[in-house]
Amino acid sequence: MMLLAVSCKTPSESKIVGYYKAWYDFYMLSNSKDNLDSRLKYRADIDGLRGIAILLVLAFHSFPLVNIPGGFIGVDIFFVISGFLISTIIFKGLQNNTFSFRDFYTRRINRIFPSIIVVFIFVLVTGWFILLPNEFMSLGKHVMWGTGFLSNIVLYLETGYFDVAKDYKPLLHMWSLGIEEQFYLFIPAILLLSWKFIRKPLVAITGLFLISFWFNIRFTNLQPDAAFYFPFTRFWELILGIFLAYISIFYSSLILSSKKVLEILAWLGLALVIAGILLINEARQFPGWWALLPTLGTLLLIYTGPQAWLNRKVFSNRILVFVGLISYPLYLWHWPLLSFTRIGGFSLRSDVIALMVCLSFVLAWGTYKYIEQPIRFGSNKPAKAKFLLVLMFLIWMLGATVVGKFGFAGRYETFGANFDENYKQLQGMEVHTDSACQKLTFTSVGKSDFDYCRFNNLNGNGTVALIGDSHAGTLFEGLADELKKYKKNLLLLATSGCPTFYNVIAGADINDRKLCKEKTEKIFEFLTKSNDIEIVIIATRGLTYLTGEEAVTLNTDFVSENPIQTFSHGLTDTVSLLNGNGKKVFYVPENPGTGSMSPRDCLIFSDGRTLTEMECAVDKESVLRDRTDYIKIFNGIRDLIVIDPFLFLCTDKQCPILYRGVLLYSDKHHLSPYGSKFIAPYIMRYIMNPHTISNSKFQ
Repeated sequence: MMLLAVSCKTPSESKIVGYYKAWYDFYMLSNSKDNLDSRLKYRADIDGLRGIAILLVLAFHSFPLVNIPGGFIGVDIFFVISGFLISTIIFKGLQNNTFSFRDFYTRRINRIFPSIIVVFIFVLVTGWFILLPNEFMSLGKHVMWGTGFLSNIVLYLETGYFDVAKDYKPLLHMWSLGIEEQFYLFIPAILLLSWKFIRKPLVAITGLFLISFWFNIRFTNLQPDAAFYFPFTRFWELILGIFLAYISIFYSSLILSSKKVLEILAWLGLALVIAGILLINEARQFPGWWALLPTLGTLLLIYTGPQAWLNRKVFSNRILVFVGLISYPLYLWHWPLLSFTRIGGFSLRSDVIALMVCLSFVLAWGTYKYIEQPIRFGSNKPAKAKFLLVLMFLIWMLGATVVGKFGFAGRYETFGANFDENYKQLQGMEVHTDSACQKLTFTSVGKSDFDYCRFNNLNGNGTVALIGDSHAGTLFEGLADELKKYKKNLLLLATSGCPTFYNVIAGADINDRKLCKEKTEKIFEFLTKSNDIEIVIIATRGLTYLTGEEAVTLNTDFVSENPIQTFSHGLTDTVSLLNGNGKKVFYVPENPGTGSMSPRDCLIFSDGRTLTEMECAVDKESVLRDRTDYIKIFNGIRDLIVIDPFLFLCTDKQCPILYRGVLLYSDKHHLSPYGSKFIAPYIMRYIMNPHTISNSKFQ
């Protein structure tokens, strides 16, 4: 992990000493009086701890160059440090009767705005050249929300099955800044009011901590995305730092003086942080109780101070301290660079990722020295803050213009008509419900019980039902067109991330699994009562239900220990139930997909050209290897007719992503509208003439 920092040249020790003083000047000088209590001294170990935090975040984002799945807890370390440092300034201001909202927020603006404005400009300029219109429009929206420090809110609102992948969001990391600044919008007022009227800020702090921590536990269990992004589920982490600052200033007698005890506590703090790194990963329900590991560990390390050998010798190391000093601009720069690199098709190139990490250090140091310091220090601080506010508003207007111009789609006119057609394919199928389906399934107008509820009513001789997850949704357009030839209606009832198997559910968390269970029960209740439906087509993803956090299970509270067996039993029971109600069942397994490639790479590859059909393809053998265990599941299921898209979407050696110059996929595994229309005739051929395909026949 340290190699990420030392691979780039660092300034001399004399310069670092100068940075120490600069940090001291900013954090330890109070308000307009420029005079804090002399007991507040610069602590190099805290900057070293910040250095560890940012290196963890970099390591987490730099996969496969470095593989530290728990590296994202570096943000939680930042939260505790931030709460401690900022509240120390507030408390000393209150104690000396020098606290001023104007001065506090002037300092915050001069500290936060300069670097972030530079990064906003960088991502907008870079996005103009390399992002597709929908991606650029999404970036413009994120800039708008980011200028108001509301990135965490918009990211939560975007969490969904068809959301743009996180690697394609250059401002994804702004969520943590949103939480911090939302916290500092109200906490100074609460501390001031509790100081003046009840003289017991600790009561207010404790109340806020308990409320926030309760929300954290509650939402982590029910809505993990909300728990991760919502401010009130994260505030407790900053409040931990406030607790320590308050005790250090007003109850200094509680600070232990025994060096032996402090040494033990420091090592315990480090052990908790290391435990967090090793035990926490994306599959865990986080923050929840797990967040106590890095936050309490950080609290102990700050508490023990420079008296502990660990802080004095390890965390005060000059290289770590230097990284900590530039940690804020380093945090801002690293993710846009890595994101744009992955958008350019270099996601698995360790050499390119290493270059971007090193470039992040260079840009962070330059931003710190030539932008941050000149603005933060010196005279005319209020005037600088006003100027920065105007600049931030102009950045907001730029983002709004990008959104209003729909990502400036005209930038790609030179790519020709084929590009326009493929750009449409990348948008995928719109997720919606039509009134005909609502009426048929007796759902309330304007609100469906299902993510996908569509009914192509031809008043034909019988209805075909298409059920499953979002993969069923992508097949609807093509199958609806084909069924017109047979004068049959098509009904789509599907739920994203839910396989729609009888007595089997899936989902990333308890809430998702409960919704899956409820919607699946409604689908089978409707199907078993509908005599008009003679044929049921099930289409789902496969591998995601056998491995990972969305694996199928029988219970909403936990994931099955044997998802392969659960998947098999669920599909078997589904076929048995539907057959028993006079329905013939066909199953369409997962598509071959695009492997490590993204469909957009076929349009704009890393060298700026459009790939040929031979280049824009996946090796057939690799697809076969990945789906071996998945395909074996179908061998023993009676009365199930399997129509494998692999037979139609792969040649002898390749599984193409482009066919006749048009994309077959809208993302890595969903068929595009063109792909849906391409595969539908083959599927219908076997449905109308099932004797032409044998059960469980695969190549």
